[in-house]
Amino acid sequence: MLATSVERQERDGLIMARNSMKLAEPGRIGSMTIRNRMVMPGMGTNLANPDGTVSQHLIDYYEARAAGGVGLIITEVVTPEHRGQCIHCELGGYHDGFGPGLSRLARAVHNQGAHCVLQIAHAGAFAASQITGMKPIAPSGVKCSLIEDIPEEATVSEIRELVKRYTELAVRAKVAGFDGVELHSAHGYLLLQFLSPYTNRRNDEYGRTFEGRLKFSKEVLRSIRSAVGPNFPIIYRLSGEEYVPNGLQIEDAKKIAQALEKEGVDAFHISAGTWDSRIEVYQRTMSGSPEKGPKDLGKGISTGVWVSPLYTPEGLLANLAEEIKKVVSVPVIAVNSIPVEMAESLIAQGKADFVSMGRGLIADPELPNKVIQGKLDEIRRCLRCNECLGKVLMNQHLHCAINAQAGNERIKLEPAMKKKKVLVIGGGPAGLEAARVSALRGHQVILWEKENELGGQLTRIGQMEFKKNHKALKTWYLSQLKSLRVEVKLNKKAEAEDILSEYPDAVVLAMGADMWKPGIEGIDSKSVCFATDVLDGEVELKKRIVIIGGGLVGCELALKLTDHGDKEITVVEMLDELAGDLEVFSRWTLTGYLAEKGVKLITGLTVKQVTKEKVIGVGKEGQQRELPYDNVILATGLQSREDISNSLKKNMETYVVGDNLEARKIIDAIRDGFNVAMRI
Repeated sequence: MLATSVERQERDGLIMARNSMKLAEPGRIGSMTIRNRMVMPGMGTNLANPDGTVSQHLIDYYEARAAGGVGLIITEVVTPEHRGQCIHCELGGYHDGFGPGLSRLARAVHNQGAHCVLQIAHAGAFAASQITGMKPIAPSGVKCSLIEDIPEEATVSEIRELVKRYTELAVRAKVAGFDGVELHSAHGYLLLQFLSPYTNRRNDEYGRTFEGRLKFSKEVLRSIRSAVGPNFPIIYRLSGEEYVPNGLQIEDAKKIAQALEKEGVDAFHISAGTWDSRIEVYQRTMSGSPEKGPKDLGKGISTGVWVSPLYTPEGLLANLAEEIKKVVSVPVIAVNSIPVEMAESLIAQGKADFVSMGRGLIADPELPNKVIQGKLDEIRRCLRCNECLGKVLMNQHLHCAINAQAGNERIKLEPAMKKKKVLVIGGGPAGLEAARVSALRGHQVILWEKENELGGQLTRIGQMEFKKNHKALKTWYLSQLKSLRVEVKLNKKAEAEDILSEYPDAVVLAMGADMWKPGIEGIDSKSVCFATDVLDGEVELKKRIVIIGGGLVGCELALKLTDHGDKEITVVEMLDELAGDLEVFSRWTLTGYLAEKGVKLITGLTVKQVTKEKVIGVGKEGQQRELPYDNVILATGLQSREDISNSLKKNMETYVVGDNLEARKIIDAIRDGFNVAMRI
């Protein structure tokens, strides 16, 4: 789960000179000569208009990444028919009326020097009937675990109509000015549903055998190639492994790739998984009696996640791309949380020809330019927290935890109309962002921090190996503040009179929050401590550990403590779900890892008392549970620190941000800091 020594060496020791970088070299896919080897893969944004047409927000989003230097942009999914739609505000391409908007998008990307490929993706069994108004269609009536509807099995005539729909969209893409198309046959989309024995149970010419299951993809490819000609690249995105019973494995994927190369595929983009591989892991973890944990989660958790969260290794699926590259002669694109150092190594070693950097480009659109210029220390590295995807799944537009402009690129960091003296109190994420953006807008910025270093919670949680990019974010902020000449005063506790004596024009209060102690009988025992005390190394932990609170803090602390193999760890949560404050991708993975590692997970139990030897709780049906312990750790949430804004508002502009306003997540803290700094 944690980074290997080789990965750490790649991160810490690989020096990439600008004139020798493989990532910076041009590459070819079919007739395209792409300016470098960095690719932006398709990722859902919910930024299109509700009718599926291209919005200005969507154009701005892609244009910013193209301007940032990426070589190739692959759009988010574009459905070839309305019945194939799976999220609201998904791009459509199923009639000519979509063409003008698509052409504006392609032109905006081209104007910034990047190539642009349109991704064709029909959701099949996991298309949402509440969006489309129709039952989903699939090769067989195999239900997707995320969707209530059992799909209708496509008739042969419907399959032929689908081939026509795919082809018409590819032609529209060419007419609109795109440089090629990508056929999405990964993550459970329709093409993969036909390829996989897990979802294709047909007994006709489109099923039954390997060749039968391959028939739909072949017909789509042949039809598109005939319609667009030989000089319009077709990329095929494929799940190298599915991680479901009777699903595709890498040897199957190799055979598929070899067969489809003969049909004219110009490159393969190798990912993994399907929606059911995720659901299966999560359900096995939490079904029945969660505290027992499953016995067979290892492979599913560590390799079945295509948008892998921070609990998994970086570059988790790169080996699949390497395997496909061994058997095809066309370029192969690797994907899945690949940092630039690893990307350079993969290309240099011939394990991939191009590397996709999806969430990394959401966090820092300028990532490619910084790589090419050798400014790796200036990259704002993705946290892999999956807030971006989580927001889309919640039917919001794309957000980023550390880039407040992501999804709203029209907000520009323009100089302030009036330059002011801005005093920021607190050097956590909200304060750091407020100071950075205020300084970028031309204000004189002073930052006070009561501790002996900046970072706030970033300093504490960055100690956990799986949160190393939180530590990198702190380093990035420190570098930014130094280059912007922000005046920093450490060990400076701020009282209202101190602030007033500084005579600022505006003050931003970002003083954070403290751990909250619930009113549980016996909670003041010497054996009880806060999660922050453990992370700060102030507690000697013994064998039996009970963590009260199964939110993000409690579960992540439990995962960290599993590094000490002699511990017996129990997590107790009063709600029915663990890590409920995480988006689903991260939650499935985190809870799966905890169960796999033998952590006892108890939900629906409210702790009533802590005695000298036991934690006593009551379940929802009134049953009492007693849990013996050596240490009790509280992970029961945060409470904001004292709000001193009222004593300041009469004298100056005053803003309260981050946990000082309300205890929330890093995405909220950074957004608060950004928004306030834009108002000053």
